[in-house]
Amino acid sequence: MKREISVYLKILSLASILLISVSCSNEFEHEASNWEYVTTSNKGVEAYVDTLRVECDDKMCKAWTKLMFPSAQKMSQQEFHKSDNPHINLNSKRVDSMRYYYCFTNIAMMTSYQLYDEKDKLIDAKWINKPELEPIRKNTLEYDLFHHVCKPLLQEDEEENADSNY
Repeated sequence: MKREISVYLKILSLASILLISVSCSNEFEHEASNWEYVTTSNKGVEAYVDTLRVECDDKMCKAWTKLMFPSAQKMSQQEFHKSDNPHINLNSKRVDSMRYYYCFTNIAMMTSYQLYDEKDKLIDAKWINKPELEPIRKNTLEYDLFHHVCKPLLQEDEEENADSNY
């Protein structure tokens, strides 16, 4: 009996550790942030990058971005559920999203997002199971965010190319 209780307690301990580690790794549950302003579109949409959640390797950067709309963007319930574009939704004032920027190919993909209303209340959050790679078009907020996030990698590449030319 004591042995069964001991095994049961060990299993509970392992399960608790697993639950704690999973909850700590949830990208949506990040408490600290440092939103750095990047640009404003001609329609008044402000774009930001969370400098505490930018991670880069030698070709790609993962970053959390935020778009703040000048007024709540509205769409009908039916249109919202048909749309894959979280930037215009039921009644959002802000969209936070995790994006991967492939710095040397001008391609990006969004893997998750959170939508907030005018009172900064979370109204929807979604992990995108099969994110699509999208080319980044010039003269867009995405282009400005891409260059802001990838700037260190692009500068490093330029410096290496300049050094190799000497």
